[in-house]
Amino acid sequence: MAADALEVEFKLALPGEAARARLLARLGADPAQVPVVQENHFFDTRSRALARGRSGLRLRSAGTARTLTLKGPPQATPVTPGAGALHARAEEELELAPDEAQAVLAGTLDPLVLFRARRPGSALARRAHELVGGQALLHLGSFRNERLAIASERLAGLVLELDRTHFPGGHVEHELELELPDAAAAPAVEAALRALLAEVGVPWTPARGKAERLFEHLGAGP
Repeated sequence: MAADALEVEFKLALPGEAARARLLARLGADPAQVPVVQENHFFDTRSRALARGRSGLRLRSAGTARTLTLKGPPQATPVTPGAGALHARAEEELELAPDEAQAVLAGTLDPLVLFRARRPGSALARRAHELVGGQALLHLGSFRNERLAIASERLAGLVLELDRTHFPGGHVEHELELELPDAAAAPAVEAALRALLAEVGVPWTPARGKAERLFEHLGAGP
């Protein structure tokens, strides 16, 4: 993703496996499709300086890809449909080599230092550095996510991502994510998405970010 790009997406909770299966069937998904397994690791200071500044730092591995993602605070969008399901945040990504990712996880390479070295002009990295204020970044938690990505002509060719997320403590949650090209597309996409969910008996239930739920499961407040 380009420097400080704005990610705009719908996030909706699914009530369980049965709802997920009905939605997959309605989308005509290949029942043999194997989900992509993502391991997601989150970093912050012991005092949760980034979270208190409504920012986040994540390392994700999926197959051979290892991606470091820095997120800024939630932003208002020019149009605000979605009844709480539309999310917009500035986001920037770095692709890491295997040894870099291993060093970040081992605590021998500071991920924010790496970000600032690779993207010296990044406003997100500069703000995160100010929030951290010299404190050490720690690996505070992780979760595993199984993602099925399905392009839908009903949704203008956009890709629906159906997630089965395994949080600490044996908690498994399901959701749907749908990234938009821009906020202006939200009203039309919302109408089509609401119609699709209604056809399979799935309620419109906004979902919070996975990082927020991870720390709740870990018993760590914001």
